[in-house]
Amino acid sequence: MKLILDPSQHFQTLEGIGASLAWSGDPVGETWSEAAKTQLADLLFCPERGAGLSGVRFNIGAGGAWAEESPLDPWRHPKCFKRTAESAFDPSCHEGQQWFLRAAAERGASCRVAFANSPPLWLTQNGRATHDKSESQKALTTNLKPGAEPAFAAFLAEVVEHFERVGLPFTALSPVNEPQWAWEDATQEGCRFSNSDILALAHTLRLELDRRSLAIELDLPEAADLRFLIDGQAEALAVVCEGKLCGHGYWSYDPPEESRRIREAVRRAIAQHVPGGRFWQSEVCVMEPGRDLGMELSLRVARMMHQDFVHADASAWFWWLALSPYDYKDGLIYLGDNEAISPSKTLWALGNFARFLRPGWRRIFVTPTEADGLYVSAWCDPAGEQLALVAINTTDQERTLELSESYALTPHITDGSRDLVPGEELAPGERLLAEPYSITTWTPSR
Repeated sequence: MKLILDPSQHFQTLEGIGASLAWSGDPVGETWSEAAKTQLADLLFCPERGAGLSGVRFNIGAGGAWAEESPLDPWRHPKCFKRTAESAFDPSCHEGQQWFLRAAAERGASCRVAFANSPPLWLTQNGRATHDKSESQKALTTNLKPGAEPAFAAFLAEVVEHFERVGLPFTALSPVNEPQWAWEDATQEGCRFSNSDILALAHTLRLELDRRSLAIELDLPEAADLRFLIDGQAEALAVVCEGKLCGHGYWSYDPPEESRRIREAVRRAIAQHVPGGRFWQSEVCVMEPGRDLGMELSLRVARMMHQDFVHADASAWFWWLALSPYDYKDGLIYLGDNEAISPSKTLWALGNFARFLRPGWRRIFVTPTEADGLYVSAWCDPAGEQLALVAINTTDQERTLELSESYALTPHITDGSRDLVPGEELAPGERLLAEPYSITTWTPSR
């Protein structure tokens, strides 16, 4: 297949590719050995020995650990930097996540996001970090106490200030998470917010951040499904989104044709309601049971990334759990007893993008981008001097690619037996081979 490249035509600038430290970051960071934690950090964030993730999401707990007497999963109900309104800020809270946040920063993860799933217990109407099924709670648009926006904003700003002081500044702050869901007796922390609730909180939060001279972006609305961005959210939130809309890609990634349609619609909605704005795919995993370390899931995820980048112009892309103890398709690395570590092929799928496409890189024109199970995107560094080409071959046939421009390139291959393994250098003009069921990133030969 002949690929036509035009480096002079460029699209979005990449800001980060990463994953979340919920829910395992705290217990693992607090109890595992230094050697095991270092191995995990290297696998996730090291550009030489691991996937090279450039982004990380830090969960600001609401204190559910103190309200749920016998939760099915204690890890999903974390503590909080403040136990009550009168309590002093506890800088040792989330010690485990803080360990991983620092390790990520030391390995080059410059895109760092703090996100809250619920207001702290002392600011919720029912004293819990999730909604009840009571009739009175069902009638509420949010669990945040009436008039508590300034207190919630002050708490979030205090968190941001803490990380500024310890030399780990966040680049973005997400005050709400999937606000469309009911979150009634949820197995994790969560809080719904109507559009008007979000507008009121965002306005108050921006004023508080500005008052403290904290230059940080707000991530809104963290839509639970990308289709919420298409169905009115973009227009309603354009006044506070500050040039960026964030959404979660759950349930919208299959089949590939429908996935493409939804992402093209997201791009049009942002162009219409937020001219010049950016889109972040800020959370996703495959919502299916069964721990999966294999290549089939990895190819699905790589194709999802491709379609978010190419059809929605995503400038950042985040997987859900960096570390998972669950029997679910939600983790990059799976955890077991006695500090057992099982990296998934999905980790390396992200690595085929993240290790080579660093913050500041731009997507450039290439055609075709999709053809019969093959997905191709092209990128260049900020100076426009270095090229990276990513090809995802979801078929059982070898695919040969011929570039319109001549480059000396080296492939880096992820397949059933290899994890980002470099192949033989190719001379300028030599054809590129995308092997069956593989993800390959070509970069300039050194």
